[in-house]
Amino acid sequence: MTANAAKVLRANNGLQPRAFPLACNPTLDLAKLAKRYQETGRVRIPAFLNTGVAEMRDYLKHNDEWIQVINNPDGVFEMELNEWDALGPRRKTAIQREMYARGARGFQYSYAAIRIPTENELDDDDSPLADFSRFMTSTGLLEAVEAIVGTENLSFTDGQATSYGVDDFLTGHDDAVPGRDRVAAFVLGMTPIWRLEWGGLLIFHQAAGAEALALVPAFNTLDLFAVPALHSVSQVMPCAEGPRHALTGWLSSTSQGLKHSL
Repeated sequence: MTANAAKVLRANNGLQPRAFPLACNPTLDLAKLAKRYQETGRVRIPAFLNTGVAEMRDYLKHNDEWIQVINNPDGVFEMELNEWDALGPRRKTAIQREMYARGARGFQYSYAAIRIPTENELDDDDSPLADFSRFMTSTGLLEAVEAIVGTENLSFTDGQATSYGVDDFLTGHDDAVPGRDRVAAFVLGMTPIWRLEWGGLLIFHQAAGAEALALVPAFNTLDLFAVPALHSVSQVMPCAEGPRHALTGWLSSTSQGLKHSL
């Protein structure tokens, strides 16, 4: 299966005649990546995209459609990011005070997001995020991921572009949602320069909270990991020179095994 997936990846490769063509790196060593994944339940893949990565980076950097999302007891608090940034200090501090109190002992998050269109929303949508959705459902990509994960009939179900600015964070959770059949999650880094000291680290919790593995955001690097896996994103520090951008989402098992040739 691994050899066949590699062949399909090189042949199909996600190329498409659009403004933002996306293609996976055809030189990925799928057997080596699969071995690492099976040993640890996760794998980090540098240089994941071969084309389209610079265009996607610029799209996320200059996009004005970001929505700030904050978990709260009455449902998700949503506000356009420019409005959130323009809030007066008193109002913003009050919201954050309540947010931090909830995060002290429960699930909490604060970051900006743009939802990635799902398969039934792609008609007449030529946006970069729609192209990413098409890329994630392409035969070549899914065959490659199946080879790494060791599970057949995977499908890309849903995802989002994320922007973690100063003070944004995500507390511990495992991505397991009843009825979603999630097999693996991914985070594709879209920020060219990031320092460990800036926060925004993808943290995998270990040994009942006594230890943790923290991964520094890296450009064009895919972190693929099994669901469930307890993880979080550390708070972004004020010294960070801009937001932490990424494309995130989930791959689920399905009896249909939906794949599409591009």
